[in-house]
Amino acid sequence: MKLSLKFIYLIPLFLILSTDTMFLQMGVNTYKPVAVLFTLLPFLFLKEFSPFMRNWFYLYVAYFVFLCLESFYDYNTPLKYLHVSSKIMICFSIFGVYGFYKRFGHQTTIKGLIFFILLGFALNAILINSRSFSLGAFLANDRGLASESVYLLIIPLLYNLN
Repeated sequence: MKLSLKFIYLIPLFLILSTDTMFLQMGVNTYKPVAVLFTLLPFLFLKEFSPFMRNWFYLYVAYFVFLCLESFYDYNTPLKYLHVSSKIMICFSIFGVYGFYKRFGHQTTIKGLIFFILLGFALNAILINSRSFSLGAFLANDRGLASESVYLLIIPLLYNLN
């Protein structure tokens, strides 16, 4: 009997999705470790990049280094405001995931990603934001989910409607 290990190749996408507000509300707070991980990950897969992506990556690294040098010049520390730096560092995930799936992409499926998004949405809607399915949700100004979490639902929607 053989075990299928295709789900392992979805872990980078799961890590990125875990930084979304929908999962942060459920207690999965992986934003800072994932930001640091995906800042270092593109350097491992640099040889997998196409020349176009490699040039964009070098430009983004130069931008990040420039911001660190500016912070060092102004405040004598390379990352003065860590919340600003973490927003910039999470964009490195684009390059990290690109390199990872350029090397291992033939073993992934979109169904696993869609299952993870829908499971997270259902758990958040039932456990955390159950008040969003009541009549009071239409009368109040409080949203059930943040708008960036609703954008994640576009992926399963387009997949199922296609």
